[in-house]
Amino acid sequence: MVSELTAWQQKLSDWVRTACYLEVSAPKPGNVNPEYSFSSLDEAGVPRDVATVEDFLRSADAICDVAARVTPQTVGSTILECIRATRLVVPHNTNLGIVLLLIPLAAVPESSSLQDGIERILDDLTVDDSMAVYEAIRLAAPGGLGNADDQDVSNSPTLPLRDCMRLASERDTIAMQYVNAYQEVFRAVDWLENSPWIDSKTGGMESASTCITWLALRLLQSIPDTLIIRKCGVEVATEARRLADQVLVNGWPEQPSSEAAYEALKKFLCEDGHRRNPGTTADLIVAALFCGLRSGRLRLD
Repeated sequence: MVSELTAWQQKLSDWVRTACYLEVSAPKPGNVNPEYSFSSLDEAGVPRDVATVEDFLRSADAICDVAARVTPQTVGSTILECIRATRLVVPHNTNLGIVLLLIPLAAVPESSSLQDGIERILDDLTVDDSMAVYEAIRLAAPGGLGNADDQDVSNSPTLPLRDCMRLASERDTIAMQYVNAYQEVFRAVDWLENSPWIDSKTGGMESASTCITWLALRLLQSIPDTLIIRKCGVEVATEARRLADQVLVNGWPEQPSSEAAYEALKKFLCEDGHRRNPGTTADLIVAALFCGLRSGRLRLD
């Protein structure tokens, strides 16, 4: 029988759910959102394996309490348990990157700040954590995974999880967070906190939808999306980065002249059967939102 959540665990659960809900509810270009679902076609042209906002909401509900029970000693097994719980409610990968980012953060003790505590969590990861995470990755079956010369996910790992992530860090921004102690995530929190749609005194979001979409553009502008790179190549990711830069340079969302650049980016990301989905960017957003909520730097009325 699963025990009830403690007061702290309930907060963690709420922050996980809220971060996931906020991210998928914002109309970010190229990602699943209330205006855009993904579907693939079978040989007869019939839609199959449709990914919708509801799938992401169900996935968030499935993992939030599981994530809240993580301890520094159960990071890997909690990641696996989250993916198993997700598979019970959706038939495709909706949250592997999200889970990989959130669980080490949720494991930081209540008495510690995330910046102070995350390094110890990552340093203490073990080979057992690697084995559980590899199983979770195989179960989630993410697109564009490819093969590695050392510690390939199809084999049993022999290194602690942080070392395994180090081997993948040059080709995967999520893996890089395990190496550099979440530098990109914490930078995204800074961007959020200092954006025009956040009250500088209270951390309240004036417009969560606009704020999160702006953060997606800022991340795309600054960091090539590694899911796009794996699926479509560096040139496509570089073009997405250039188009995002044009949207911001043209003053989105205040300047009407920026709408043409925004539509050009959205059209580009939605082409090629949604293979240009900036999924890594979306995962970083969820992690940044969780960090902002946990630290009190962001607040929702």
